[in-house]
Amino acid sequence: MSTSEEEVKAFIEAQNESFTAKPWPELDDAHTELIQEALSTFLGELAPPLEIMALRTALSNESDRGCGLLAASYLEVQLEQLLRAGLIEGPVPVIDSLFEGTGPFSTFSARIDAAFCLGYLPAGTRRDLHLVRKIRNSFAHHAWGVHFENEQISNRCRELRHGPLGSDVFDERRGFVHAVLGVAAVIHAATVLAKRPVAPADPDYEKMQEQADLLRQALEEALQSDLVKKADME
Repeated sequence: MSTSEEEVKAFIEAQNESFTAKPWPELDDAHTELIQEALSTFLGELAPPLEIMALRTALSNESDRGCGLLAASYLEVQLEQLLRAGLIEGPVPVIDSLFEGTGPFSTFSARIDAAFCLGYLPAGTRRDLHLVRKIRNSFAHHAWGVHFENEQISNRCRELRHGPLGSDVFDERRGFVHAVLGVAAVIHAATVLAKRPVAPADPDYEKMQEQADLLRQALEEALQSDLVKKADME
């Protein structure tokens, strides 16, 4: 069974409500606070939220299959939040319908391409997101016996651009988790920077009608005046 969006959203809400989760288990509170302070100092509002750091721990506690499914579901939810940040403050049912059922942003693939085409994500991030999606599908279509070392999944992990740098020995799962965290940070920054558009106001139909009436009256008067002049000339 794949991880549902509701489960991922519950995970995100839990992390937002409790800022006690450590990004790395081996760090004590003092070191955790220093890291978070440093990130905030250098990156400001673009610093990755604690939920992204906590995601690393959550993924490490999952099986290979669970890691692939949870990571993809998390990114899918984050893309929804990014796209919502760039939408108007419109009627909730209308906006929700875009992400539900057969709505244009209801699938992981559609959200990836929409975020890219709207200018929120660079091409490399789009590419990695689609690789994560394909890795997710490989895990989702097999209940057991599928691991990061499987040839198809391993090859896709090696294609990820947001993976760890400077490592002589490649580890598929480690590279996948690093890429997911890197992509999540990019999505977070794009969400912070997204500008919500404002829907144009409806026209003043009464004023438009008044102007139309004045124009019609002016045309009628001009026509009548022209007819009078012609009659006088005859």
